[in-house]
Amino acid sequence: MNTIKGVTRIALVLALIAMVPGFLEGWDIFRSEKIVESEIPVKESLSPEELQKKLDKKSAKDFLDEKPLDLFKEESCSYPPNWQCAIAGVVGSSIAFLIVFFGISGITRVFLWIVEGFKERK
Repeated sequence: MNTIKGVTRIALVLALIAMVPGFLEGWDIFRSEKIVESEIPVKESLSPEELQKKLDKKSAKDFLDEKPLDLFKEESCSYPPNWQCAIAGVVGSSIAFLIVFFGISGITRVFLWIVEGFKERK
């Protein structure tokens, strides 16, 4: 049995599996690092007293029609386009594939090289 060939096949399968989390992490890291500040004015957050007054004035129907998040501070940032995040995900999955594949293959070859050094020669 060819040990190196068998381990290479196992490394290939594990590296292909590692591509999925690599893609998701690449997407998330790029998305969180490239948040763009927008020029939209930010609504000021309401103090607890002003919020209570606003809630008291509104009826239940009016409150349900209005988005509850409108009462609080809005975010003034925007995320990068999905196509840029997808490219970052592909880069992340490629890096994950290479690390797992060459890591397992390399460690196996080093281990077998060390074992060969301790074998007795006839």
